[in-house]
Amino acid sequence: MEKRIKRYLLLLVLALISATSYAYDFKSGDLCYTIVDGGVEVARLDEGKKTLRQVEVPATVTWEGETYNVIGIGTGAFAVNSYLSTIKFPDGLKYIADCAFLRCTSLHDPVLPDMVESVGERAFSACSSLNSFTFGSGIKYIGDNVFGEEYWHIEGSHEFADAGTNISDIYSYSFTPALVKGHPTVVNNHVMIKYTVHVPAGCEWRYRNVGWEYCYGGTVEVKDDLPAPTSYDGMPCVRESKAYYALDKETKTAKVLMGSPGQGAAMVLGTITHEGETYTVTTIGDCAYEDFSDLESISVPSTLTRIGERAFYRAESLKSFDFGEMLISIGGRAFVHTSLESVTLPESLKEMGSEVFDGCENLKNVVWNASLTEIPSWTFAFAGIESFKFPNNIAAIGSYAFYWSNFSGDIALPESVRIVGESAFKKTNITSMIFKGDIESVDNEAFRECPELAKVRFEGRTGDFGKDAFLDCPKLATVEITELNSWATSEFANAAANP
Repeated sequence: MEKRIKRYLLLLVLALISATSYAYDFKSGDLCYTIVDGGVEVARLDEGKKTLRQVEVPATVTWEGETYNVIGIGTGAFAVNSYLSTIKFPDGLKYIADCAFLRCTSLHDPVLPDMVESVGERAFSACSSLNSFTFGSGIKYIGDNVFGEEYWHIEGSHEFADAGTNISDIYSYSFTPALVKGHPTVVNNHVMIKYTVHVPAGCEWRYRNVGWEYCYGGTVEVKDDLPAPTSYDGMPCVRESKAYYALDKETKTAKVLMGSPGQGAAMVLGTITHEGETYTVTTIGDCAYEDFSDLESISVPSTLTRIGERAFYRAESLKSFDFGEMLISIGGRAFVHTSLESVTLPESLKEMGSEVFDGCENLKNVVWNASLTEIPSWTFAFAGIESFKFPNNIAAIGSYAFYWSNFSGDIALPESVRIVGESAFKKTNITSMIFKGDIESVDNEAFRECPELAKVRFEGRTGDFGKDAFLDCPKLATVEITELNSWATSEFANAAANP
């Protein structure tokens, strides 16, 4: 159904492109143009020229005695063209609009001039003959799905060379390439795609999220001869002690953008001095140390208040981390598949994303002093955690929070706990569970396939139970309920022994 909806959406996009590209102000040579602020943009090929294989866009065109600079390629200007093989852009081109070359299946290896600042959504999507693509140094915006559609299963080899250093916006699927070559390799419902992004030294952070979620096999390669960035999202960017920092002039704070790979030990500075101003380092940014497989330890300042999403994602050798006493927020997946052995979360912590310690197989000891009232979903899924002291402020245990972890033994949930999420303790080795307070809901499969679970006791009022909450618990022989509310004893009907 999802694929069908997406194909309908694609047809709608193509229909809109057709309607848009046929509107133009005048013709000149092989192309039709629309007058825009600052010049003209290419609207489409002239009707009789659609079989051209080579197109050169002129720098200027003249119409009714007035000369215009050609500054853009309009929406869908060359879309769905199987003939176009090569195109040459003028040096003064500033933008390429959405879907400009969508499904130009014969198009080879465009080179963008340095003045091009933006490339719109799906601009080169499904261009199946692309082998390389060169951005100019002025590129600042790359739209969603520039090279690909989520719903195409893809395999191939692709290289994006020499991307500019000023990029402030790259959408999550910008570099999902649309190469349909051979048979796709699918692993865990993800399409294996091999491609390379060449970036300046220290600029890897700009590309860490571009399609990695759905396209395994992508790599980032550093080209040392490309210039290092001097700004990031409008903020000055400096490199100190083998890390890049963005400096916020208004708040006088700094954020780590990215460290240097290949280090066993790293250090985040507490302050940065730049042009006579001192900035306090408070944040480790999104993906700052993602895939740093050699990183075993990192020293961070006491001023740290935020850790971004995927900050240490798959930093597989990282064994310890000092969360300090001022930390306020940890982004989702921040420490996925690290080798952390123990974690102490400070009382200052008020926000935490999902999957933060997912897959941390060596994580045995957790001290939870955080002010959080919920253990987010997937927090300790597949982790080595064997025991956990639930604090008295926890009201909810998120879905899959301890899923398939090494959690074992007798568990007593404090009176504050009201909700146990879907599959929260599924496939764990807990032996007994006591609910001390009033329970609003125990969601679907919350304790399913707990092979050692023998006893469950509800000391407060019981609320709703989801489907199969205690299914496939072969040793469950005792269920004690002190006060019935709105639930049915049939919830335990599939246990090996029932009360």
